[in-house]
Amino acid sequence: MSLRPVALAGLIGPSLLLVLAACNEAPTSPTLSIGPAEAPPIADLVVQFDQDATDPNGDPLTTTLTWEVDRGFEGGFEEADITGSVVPSSLTEKGQSWRVTAVTSDGVEVAAETATAEITILNTPPVVRTLRLTPESVDTFGTFRATVLADDV
Repeated sequence: MSLRPVALAGLIGPSLLLVLAACNEAPTSPTLSIGPAEAPPIADLVVQFDQDATDPNGDPLTTTLTWEVDRGFEGGFEEADITGSVVPSSLTEKGQSWRVTAVTSDGVEVAAETATAEITILNTPPVVRTLRLTPESVDTFGTFRATVLADDV
């Protein structure tokens, strides 16, 4: 908090009376990103503060995060019931877009701009669980049949 002259109250004898008022300046917003950068549906989403918020008066800051998800339905983003900086992978699906918004306050003022970051959950290749070739042996020009059991996350 800083003090600034706001008015001259007048002369008192040979002295000048100066009125000072306490002024608070709003904090800056942080810069955010969401990791991992190429988000598969099997990874937790984590908000990363690439640049911290600052307060010109040195006041302590609080930052509130709000997560939103766009599941591809009409209406776009909707607020997700998540507190904190991590979205568990159990809540993500390929094709979804996730957005986090950070609002920073010094207890008196809120940053003029909110910080946001957005990421889309990517597709991942299937995971082969088993591969079976039949018959077990063939001649030089024989034919194999492959049976594959795979999971698509």
